[in-house]
Amino acid sequence: LGQNIGRFDLPFIWRDSRLVQGRVPGNDFVDTLPLARLCLPALAHHSMTALAEHFGISTEGAHRALKDCYMTFEVYEKLGPMIAEAVKKIPKCRKCGRPMVRRKGKYGEFWGCSGYPDCTFTKKL
Repeated sequence: LGQNIGRFDLPFIWRDSRLVQGRVPGNDFVDTLPLARLCLPALAHHSMTALAEHFGISTEGAHRALKDCYMTFEVYEKLGPMIAEAVKKIPKCRKCGRPMVRRKGKYGEFWGCSGYPDCTFTKKL
């Protein structure tokens, strides 16, 4: 469980794991950032402190490792009940049935199939 772990932390972990162990760990992970963007699209910012403040979670001691762990867990707990409802709003690909993913391109945002590159179906927002 982490905030922005998929795009920030994991590339470093994978790089160093390859160097030291010669392989990448296969652990599953949960990233609260895309969950927060999915569940709270109207929120101006999705940083951990913004999410904590939104849910009334104390940010005292933020950016210290242990406090960030607690804040991330508490935010995840608050997002939990919202996730199922938000997932229902994600369109399914008409070509293969997989969930669509919000993407940005040179002409703006659009829905793209999560099965890309095997499936290239897109849909306007």
